[in-house]
Order: sequence, then structure tokens, then C-alpha cells
Amino acid sequence: MPGELFRDEKGQLALMDAMVFFSIAMLVSSILMAQSESVSTSTHSELDWPGVEVSDMLEVMMGASIGTEMTICLDREWEICGSESVAECLCAELCAVSKGFEMSAFDPVNEAIAGILEVLSGPLFRAHVLAVHPQGSSAEPVLAVPGPCRAGDSVHSSSMELPCGHGLTFTIILALEPAALPELM
Repeated sequence: MPGELFRDEKGQLALMDAMVFFSIAMLVSSILMAQSESVSTSTHSELDWPGVEVSDMLEVMMGASIGTEMTICLDREWEICGSESVAECLCAELCAVSKGFEMSAFDPVNEAIAGILEVLSGPLFRAHVLAVHPQGSSAEPVLAVPGPCRAGDSVHSSSMELPCGHGLTFTIILALEPAALPELM
């Protein structure tokens, strides 16, 4: 364009800039409105439920490897080196405890299981593994990792039988409870 711009050409350029700006603003607004409507009309909230079955989570957790290198020798029969599955480690621990060994010997294993549970449950839930005798000889769990679970309507759980040999069978329960507000921060 040779020469100076006339006043009417500057006005047309400003009008075109304004039209482009408002078109982009309308596009962004419509996208945001569409997303907010889809969020507000959904009936499933992430705070209500994790979106997967607790039984599937229990199966995955029991098949997961401990993953940390450790050796716990109570006698020649019970050696855990870290490559075993959670189910194998729980069997070893429950059998050892039923034979009179101290549960504190398995603290490294229980810490590794608690780490697996934390990764499995995510930040919105706290997962607990409880082991009880299936015959109902006691209402108290033999084992609770990382600790006992609060009872309530919002706790979701699943269980399975774990045969540990020598005629011992335990019921393993995976319980998911919503995390308390300070835990989310």
C-alpha cells in the first residue's frame, strides 16, 4: 500500500480486529459452556466412587509384586526377598503369626503393601487390607495394613479366601474409605 492510510481505512481495520476478537471470545465461551454443562449433568462424581470395582482392585493388589528388595528370615521356611506377590507375602506373614512369630518382623513387608495400597487407591481414598479367620473365631482382624478401617456407609469392600497351607485359610478384605479432608490437602 503506497502512501498514507486514510481515516476510513483505519476504521475498517479496527472494525475487522474487533470482529476477530469477538469471534474468538464467542468460540472460547461456547467451549467453556459445553464443558460446564457436561460436568453438571453427569450423575457420577469422582468423590462418590473410584469408578472401578473393588473386587478388581483386590485381584490386582494380590497379584502385585512387593517390588522392594528385602530379606526377612524367621527360619529357613519363611524368606521374603521382594519379588514375591502380595498374596505370597500375606500367606507367609499369616502362617508365621499363627505359629507364634512376632508380626513386627514383617514391618518392611507391611510398609511395602501400604505403599502399593496408596498407589492403587489414589488421593481420594484410603485403602486397607484386613485379614480375618473365615470361620469367625474372632471379630478382630488378625492383620490390618496400614491400620484398621473406620466403619461406615461410605466404605466399599471386597473379600477373597486365601489358603495359606497347613489347613489355614484366611479371608482377605480390601476396604476403600473416602480420605478425610486434611488428607486431601
